[in-house]
Parts: sequence; C-alpha cells; structure tokens
Amino acid sequence: MVVKQSILGLSFWVAGTLCAIYPAIADDYPVKGAWVYMSSGDPPSTQKKACEAYGRLGLSKLTGDAIGGSEIIVFRGSKRYNFGGYADDMTPNISIRRLSDSSFDVVDRWYSDGEGGGRPGPRKRRYVLKIVDSNTIEIKEGRYPSAKYLKCGQNDGPTPNTDAHRASSNLPQQVGQCVETAIRKISDRFGQALSPSPPKDGFDPGTSILFENGGFQVSYAKETSAQRSKIGDKVRMCLVEIPKDCPPGDNRGRVYNTKNLRTGEAWTLSDSQHRCGGA
Repeated sequence: MVVKQSILGLSFWVAGTLCAIYPAIADDYPVKGAWVYMSSGDPPSTQKKACEAYGRLGLSKLTGDAIGGSEIIVFRGSKRYNFGGYADDMTPNISIRRLSDSSFDVVDRWYSDGEGGGRPGPRKRRYVLKIVDSNTIEIKEGRYPSAKYLKCGQNDGPTPNTDAHRASSNLPQQVGQCVETAIRKISDRFGQALSPSPPKDGFDPGTSILFENGGFQVSYAKETSAQRSKIGDKVRMCLVEIPKDCPPGDNRGRVYNTKNLRTGEAWTLSDSQHRCGGA
C-alpha cells in the first residue's frame, strides 16, 4: 500500500486514490449549527423545545437538563458540542475524509477521565456523517444504528420534516401507562461498550439503555436482563413512578418497568442517575 501525505494534511494517497482530508485546525465540518435528535416517538414539540432552549441560552449556557430528554449536537468551527444523552461534552475534530458527495468519515477526540475503570486520557471517536438534505443529517457510529438529526431553525425551532413528526408512540405520561418501542443503544453509564467480565478494580460502570422513543434508563449496577438484550429488540415500557415536588421543568427520576418482548425478561430502572432537584 502506498501512502503519501501532504505536509498540511490536506490530501493523501492510499493505494493510488486521492482522498481529501480536513485538518483538525480548520473550520471545515461539512455542516454547522445546532441539530436536534429525531426520535420516532417524540412529538414535534419536544424537538422544538430543545431548539428553543438553544436559541434562548446559546452555546455557552446550554445544558442537557435545559433541553429535557432530547439531544442536541452543535458543530462550530473544528469542535463538536454534545448536550443531553449521557453527558455534556466537547469533542474537537481530528480529521474529516470525504466518502461521497454527501458522506464523510469523521474522527473526533474526546477525553476519558478513567472513571469507568480505564486509563484516563484522550480517545478517538469515529463515525460516518451523512448529509440527507439541507435540514437533516445522519450519524452512524460503530455497530449502533444510524441516528438522524434535524437542523434547528435560526430563531429556535427545528425546520419542519414530516418523518420526524410521524410519532407512532411516546413515553408514557401517567403511572400504569405503557408504550412499545425498540432498543437503540446499550452501554455502561459512561456510554462505553459493556464488558462481559467483572472489572478488576471492583468498580462497576453500571448499565444504560437508550430507546427509539427517546426514553432512557440507567443503573449503577450490571443489569443482566438488560445486557442480554440486543439493539433493535422490541420492548414494552410502563411508567411505574413519578417523583413528587420537583422543580419546574425538572422531570428526572421517573421509573419505568421495561420488558424485552423477545427474551421475556424485564427490569425496573430510573431515567436518570439523580432524581429531580439533583438528589
């Protein structure tokens, strides 16, 4: 294999093919601005509220709590800012390689503090970013299913997209109410792949499950029933507890019982590591 890289890192030859590459210091993400996660189960108001929070608070003051149960990615310059989901963080870009007119192989850098038992230090995060249209992007990371994101409008709300508005199910809103959805991602509490072996240092990184309807469950322990599930498994989520006396807008701490319809196993977990109010 012949590899020839330019001094500036603007292009390189791999087996006789010229591939463009964007240097880490450049303002060259193929998209810019704020993008909200498109869940098949969330109504348009959920996405709109998340984008309104970004428009009201701006990048410097935005937090995952401020956008509720949604997720927002902001591309600015050579940095990607992530809000909601597992944690709020910033991942500077290392490289971007064009795969086609609309797809890009992206490598970003994130920092591990070692809390999950690994060695602290910088890590690489690689994913494929596809531009579906001017208002929609798709991100495919590793073995996880592709996730679509809708561009937030200039004033706050997302640009309309009918696919995002065809909500087939939503999170249950009353105790005893159930909905059916599917598993989107299974990981530890820190978003890393689950290990089948117990940690050598005795620290349990726990379990977290993300669902296609935007639901999320997390545990400080290894939940074997959840870990025996697979991406794409259909599940039934039932709301069993709503915390009381919560601050306005803080809905953390709701407890769901989730049954995997393939395995027949079930687990009962909260949607947050902390209850409302931060307790």
